[in-house]
Amino acid sequence: MIGVGLGYLARELASRGMSIQCYEPFADLTLHLETAQLQSGDAGEVFSGLELLADATSGVGTGKRTIIAPYVLALQSYLPQPLRELIAEKHVLTQSRKKYAPIIKRNIDANLLLWHKLPKIQLSAHQSPKLGVAVGAGPTLTACVETLCAARSKLLLVAASGAVPALMSAGIEPDWIVVLESSDAAERDLDFVSPASRLVVFPWSHPAALECNRGLVFAADEDDLHTHSGTSGIAAADLALKLTNRELFLVGMELSDADGEYATGALRESANVARSAPKFMVMRHAAEEWALQNDMCSIMQVVPSGVAPVRGMEPVLAGDFSNALHSRISARIQASV
Repeated sequence: MIGVGLGYLARELASRGMSIQCYEPFADLTLHLETAQLQSGDAGEVFSGLELLADATSGVGTGKRTIIAPYVLALQSYLPQPLRELIAEKHVLTQSRKKYAPIIKRNIDANLLLWHKLPKIQLSAHQSPKLGVAVGAGPTLTACVETLCAARSKLLLVAASGAVPALMSAGIEPDWIVVLESSDAAERDLDFVSPASRLVVFPWSHPAALECNRGLVFAADEDDLHTHSGTSGIAAADLALKLTNRELFLVGMELSDADGEYATGALRESANVARSAPKFMVMRHAAEEWALQNDMCSIMQVVPSGVAPVRGMEPVLAGDFSNALHSRISARIQASV
């Protein structure tokens, strides 16, 4: 619980046998709670400190929930920036679970019969000697699409489903499409899928994905690909990295709204009510975790000027992408001679 207030809710939850960790970001209220004798025996420990909050919430998963008091959200502008960002991130995750939980359950139920008939993806059977490029629907895709088109035959191109309309409108057919999306947006994206593209779907993917390109749809789960970022882009990047040789470009995955949110041609509308929405911070943290897990690989992230790369990735400015890509392609050709 982030924001204990006067302790009434914490005590009520504790009285029902729930185990609670309480964090109060405002020091004056922490002192009040101490004098009110809100002890660990009745409502869990009341603690403070950014590191403690990060540790306490980092493992929140199945069976655990984060409660953020409305007054904390209303007054977060008065908090130190690191604490404000962490609380904003937890709020995004909480709201996302609330929104998507019923959609995911509906899709899993709808997919049940067809899901068990799909072939399981065998990563070892689809290895490629080509240079890997993972593509999301971010604005840098617009700046890089001509380069991708020119070098297409030399690339293993793995696309997040949201990038498919923009790619296909430029005449670029992905080798693989990853459909992590559970909402109806995926169905619109899949209207553009080429009959030759292979799809990777999950139990919770939109049912239209399982019906698309019969014979070329492969089943995967969180044990196969990195999914907990909540974005198809990082799942696509994980697939591309696992099918190629430890070298990967990320295009349209700047995970920032500095130049807008989506590439030209992407059939998506902003889900944000304001710029610099915390959802990008959540995605960047997940991407950072994935990149650091693959620190023996060369992961190059195309970013617009002024946008910091994800930690663990090598930045490539959108204007330099063509030179960087062809340099890597040439190096691979020379190494194979």
